[in-house]
Amino acid sequence: MSAPSAVSGSHAPSHRLERVNSQLRAELAACLLADVKDPRVGMATVVSVSCSRDLQEATVRISVVGDDARRRLAVDRLEHLGGFLRHRLGERLTNLRRIPRLHFVLDESIAYAVHISEVLERLPDRAGGEKAP
Repeated sequence: MSAPSAVSGSHAPSHRLERVNSQLRAELAACLLADVKDPRVGMATVVSVSCSRDLQEATVRISVVGDDARRRLAVDRLEHLGGFLRHRLGERLTNLRRIPRLHFVLDESIAYAVHISEVLERLPDRAGGEKAP
């Protein structure tokens, strides 16, 4: 009996792809701390990395502290620094033959969670009274 085919109907990433995603996320986070000195990047945090199955492209989800304009500027700067970061990853990740092209997108989940938390704080207490200030 033959082993299951690598090309199947499921969209779940393989164990190797999960390891590569995790390794890229950790190394990108380290690069942002150690190698990127551009103040426009600000407090950018790598939330997740998702590589294509052929490892040619990687979508990097980042979260940035600040207002909307500052967050968009940080994403633009990271897109501009993509080649530099890819080169630094190539130096750090010697186990990968090819480093994927990096595409940065803003992750709004943390900002959304903060917004929901603020909305919930403003709701009256269901136990029968107004929320204390």
